[in-house]
Amino acid sequence: MEQSKKIKIAALQMSSVVGDKRANFKCVENIVSKELQGDTDIFVLPEVWTVGWSCEDFVSSAETLDNSDTIKLLSSIARDYNVNILGGSFILKNSDGRLYNTCPVINRKGELIAMYSKMHLYSYCGCTEGSYITTGKSPVMVDIDGVKTGLTICYDIRFPEIFREYRKAGADLLVNMAAWGISKPLPWEVLTRSRAIENQAYMAVSYTHLTLPTKLE
Repeated sequence: MEQSKKIKIAALQMSSVVGDKRANFKCVENIVSKELQGDTDIFVLPEVWTVGWSCEDFVSSAETLDNSDTIKLLSSIARDYNVNILGGSFILKNSDGRLYNTCPVINRKGELIAMYSKMHLYSYCGCTEGSYITTGKSPVMVDIDGVKTGLTICYDIRFPEIFREYRKAGADLLVNMAAWGISKPLPWEVLTRSRAIENQAYMAVSYTHLTLPTKLE
């Protein structure tokens, strides 16, 4: 018989300030200090929460792996709250200069243990993600406290094959971290429920709203 395992997941939903990394860092720190409970096992952030959905700002916001303010912040939160973090995504600049929409996975000790780069880029209806971002090479499933977790980012949700492959490989939990239009709640709900039902697996999701820039008070 399979042993059951209980975990507590906190998923962050926010409206990022477009192009203002400092404001978005402050927003996450404030939410965490007020809302993140000490017994949380996995904390999930949304896609490009650091800069908001602005493809034109991806280049200026890109971070190298060895000097990433985003990973430093998330590592600090992980240690302070003894929580595993699925870091939504930030724009990673590789050694060859290519940019990737990348999710960092950080354990309770603040250590970077895995990264997943978005495999399906959204370049439709006037959006130009594919003009700035390089496609990720492969799926990534990571073991988090004994829970096999399959990672996806936003537009990946429309490609059920990746979720099926995760499940076939033994995934216990499927995760999607997105930047999603606030005016399109129905497709989001249908797609996330579908991926869970199709694969008879638990699904955790987190997203940042696509809205006009706002300022934090």
